[in-house]
Amino acid sequence: SKASTLFIYAFFLAHITLSTTAAWGTPMLAGKLWTEHQPQSVRAIQYLAGIEDKSGDWRDAYKTLQQGSLRLPENSMLKLQSLVYGCKTKMATKTHTSIESITTMIEEEKYTASLHDILMEMVVLLDKAECQDIGEHHIMKIVDTLRKKRNYTANPFQHQWLHHIKARLAFRNKDLINARKHIQTAYTVHPDFNTALILASLLASEGNKESALQLLKDTRESPPGKRVLSANSIHQINKLEQHILSGNNTKRKLPSIEVN
Repeated sequence: SKASTLFIYAFFLAHITLSTTAAWGTPMLAGKLWTEHQPQSVRAIQYLAGIEDKSGDWRDAYKTLQQGSLRLPENSMLKLQSLVYGCKTKMATKTHTSIESITTMIEEEKYTASLHDILMEMVVLLDKAECQDIGEHHIMKIVDTLRKKRNYTANPFQHQWLHHIKARLAFRNKDLINARKHIQTAYTVHPDFNTALILASLLASEGNKESALQLLKDTRESPPGKRVLSANSIHQINKLEQHILSGNNTKRKLPSIEVN
């Protein structure tokens, strides 16, 4: 009968919905299903690798990225991620595309997707001396290449992050003046709370305490992006203010950067 057919159809839909919800409620399973059904999807590959990474399965994340880069040989982002994870897991092999070849790919691409997270990971690996395949000059060349691409320069967030990375590289070489200049540019192109704190810290490290304190005052009274500051954010401002006023050395460490 029509009623029984509708009941069966409704039951079928409910079962499919519950199954899908259950799968997506388990991120690892969802990622595996996504890559199985869409093996050519960069987002699916990155999603699964990200879940595996968060679960502590770095080796599986590396294998996922390596397989993905083999399926999509024209994608520079997957090749770069694969190289980075190969270093993190000590699983890098001679079959890897070299960093020089990847940089050439990026240079020749009309559009390059967001690489700031990967570049920051490369800086961390550089700091820890954990990857012989990646040198500071490689990171600098990629950043300089991306700075010539319109989809980076026209996007304030992407443009800002390129200067954050340059600042990190300058800071690790104890070049505080250029570190401050890059953070100043980062704040100009895309002002945000965390960049304001980093800039204030670097200004103070140069002995420009008045400018540093004024920036903190402005950040408290008129937060970048018109955001409402949390109690923790206000605490961070107060703590840095006290640090500057006490005359403590602010050169020890570049403050961490968080994405808002």
